[in-house]
Amino acid sequence: MLYCEKNDIKMSRMGLYSAGLKNKFIVLNEYGKLEFIKPQFKKWLERRNMKIPEGFIPIKDCAKIFKKSLVWTYHVVNENKSKIETLEVGIKRLLYVNEKQFRKYLRECY
Repeated sequence: MLYCEKNDIKMSRMGLYSAGLKNKFIVLNEYGKLEFIKPQFKKWLERRNMKIPEGFIPIKDCAKIFKKSLVWTYHVVNENKSKIETLEVGIKRLLYVNEKQFRKYLRECY
């Protein structure tokens, strides 16, 4: 908890414990005691604090802007990963799409 207080991470102990179990930076060792895995925690922390680059928007907003269904938008993005840059950001790994590339792809193909 000292690390969390130093780095201004606002989470309860139970929230951090749950995140640790889910993301495998807190595991039970062979003796039944909890073990903290620092490299795994650092990776989780980086993903949690990742900033969204300019020009990227959530795929949900992308579907709304271009008046397409969310399912269709996911399909187009997944089929054209080489042409449309995407990012998985945050703990929940939300998908963000480069809006300019998506707009360009729509102009070319539709």
